[in-house]
Amino acid sequence: MQAQDNLAGGRLSSVTVQSSPVPSEAFGGSAGDLDVAIMPEGSTYYVSIIALGFEAYENVQISLRAGEQTIVPAFSTTASEIGSISFEFPYPDEAKELSDVMVVVAGSIRIEGPLPPYSVLPPFETAVVASPPTVTTSPNPPLVRQVEPTRPICTETPRPPSPTPIPPSRTPTFTPSPTPIPQEVYFPNWRGEYFNTISVIPGKPGGEPVLVRDDVLIAFNWHEHSPAPGDIAENWYSALWTRRFFELEEGYYDFVLSADDHAVVRLDGRKLFGYVGTTSRPNRTSLYLQGAMHHDFEISYNEYWGSAGIHFYWEKPTSRCCWNVACYQNAQFFGEPFEYQTLEDEDLRLNWRTLQDLSSDKITEDQPFSLHITRQYQAPDQAGDYYVCLYVNDNAKMWLDHTILIDRCECSSRACLLCKKTHLDKAPLHELSIEYSHTSEEVLLGFFPVRVKETEPWIGAFFDNPTLSGLPVYVQTAPENGKLVFNWGNQSPDPRLPADNFSIHWIRSMSLSHGVHQFNIYADDGVRLWIDDKSVLNAWEVGVHQQTVTYEVFGEQETVNLKFDYFEAGGQAALHFEWIPPVPTCTPTPIITPVPIISPTPSNTPTIPPFITPMPPCVTATPCCVTPVPCCQPDP
Repeated sequence: MQAQDNLAGGRLSSVTVQSSPVPSEAFGGSAGDLDVAIMPEGSTYYVSIIALGFEAYENVQISLRAGEQTIVPAFSTTASEIGSISFEFPYPDEAKELSDVMVVVAGSIRIEGPLPPYSVLPPFETAVVASPPTVTTSPNPPLVRQVEPTRPICTETPRPPSPTPIPPSRTPTFTPSPTPIPQEVYFPNWRGEYFNTISVIPGKPGGEPVLVRDDVLIAFNWHEHSPAPGDIAENWYSALWTRRFFELEEGYYDFVLSADDHAVVRLDGRKLFGYVGTTSRPNRTSLYLQGAMHHDFEISYNEYWGSAGIHFYWEKPTSRCCWNVACYQNAQFFGEPFEYQTLEDEDLRLNWRTLQDLSSDKITEDQPFSLHITRQYQAPDQAGDYYVCLYVNDNAKMWLDHTILIDRCECSSRACLLCKKTHLDKAPLHELSIEYSHTSEEVLLGFFPVRVKETEPWIGAFFDNPTLSGLPVYVQTAPENGKLVFNWGNQSPDPRLPADNFSIHWIRSMSLSHGVHQFNIYADDGVRLWIDDKSVLNAWEVGVHQQTVTYEVFGEQETVNLKFDYFEAGGQAALHFEWIPPVPTCTPTPIITPVPIISPTPSNTPTIPPFITPMPPCVTATPCCVTPVPCCQPDP
């Protein structure tokens, strides 16, 4: 069959499609990479999609179109931390009779690629998609594999015809010579199998490998050359590496894969992650491995055209007390990190001085750079709800257990404090990840966990200088009651701060009801206030200040974000911030006088009773009223 010949011959066009990315201006993004492959499993073909170029953790829609018509409902998935997706679904029945179906992957960018027609796929009874033989090892693997020899069966020799009856004779039973035991090569490292074909499943083409060898590491950069000149072509080839590990300790592991063009990592028979593209940027994932058991790795690779290379490794995080930092010489996390460093401090405090100690002279203050920071993290005190805060003067993002908490922070004009409420446990450990892109002059990045107290919605960053310069010394919450009331006098707010020349940056969100809200402020020395990033008070100077700011909510309710700065220069120190909500108006309750019902009497002369005016009930004070309404008295 032609389809079977295409598969066995490795002609990529009939089974796998490496699309030319088609960016869509409507999605406002740049071009990405898309790979569409057909994978047989059991008696079903599956469509396997790997795509790159999306925003981290954004929602991505996958649909199949024939012309302008969507032939199946769209699938939805979420991009990984590096903006890649990997998705599989059964080959739809609606597409089996069509030959011009396009796979459309849409998010912040839009990529299209053709779906291999169902008619060119080999039937399952004739399809040959064979996995290469695997070496089975044990804690003490033998150098050869024992194979049971085949025993020949001895049969009787028929008696020759003779007119004279003679006793039957038997051919004596003979003992066969032993069959040689076949020997299989033992690979102490990675068993590498190389094929001169491109496969439906990366690294699993039909047929036997052209070359099998022992590879100490999977770390190759072949550029535009062959992995084995004379045996393997320079383009359109594939490889498969397998290995079993017994010595891995239980715990978290960071796995890193970069490849040009297409690679998939499987662990214990299940897909761990994959990559398709031509940039060779690192693709990372973390996984907790159980101890006291073996783990089987399988790394499959396809090289389509151009430059070729693959690098796969893993590492166990050094310690839960340390921050692991990958440094990039650009602000977009592009390419390979030029340096990996470890910060052993419990706190994360990065400024220009600590960064110079971290990266020597490879990062300069006037050039953009980016840092990818990871660590295992636990609740600093008891398990419970915390504000996890970043103080940063540039672009930053933060994930906890692969869930994004802070996204697209852009604080270039002035540093800002960003906090999100989440739950932290003591065990198991959380996976914390921070991305920092530096484009401005000063380097500032600090991480601060703050225990949540339901009655303390104000969060303050305290500085040991009067200008809010550098990183805060500490971050903490403050009492609510609608007020910030502090009378420090000649004392310091905290032993970590001086009595004079300190400053505080406060933030909180408030839900305001309809009406005019009043903020009364008294400060010694300077203050300034923003409501939803709009400056409403600027008294940033030495002296005593007493100010009133009003803010009107025209709708029924509105949530606003407040930022409030304070500094103390010298002498007495005090700060009062009071919020007075609008006074609600009472709607009087009308008193209804009931009309009496005239009942007939047996008397001949009807008697009409007088109207009875009942005593109205006393109206007591309600919470909505500022002045209680006195009890009503009956008319005399």
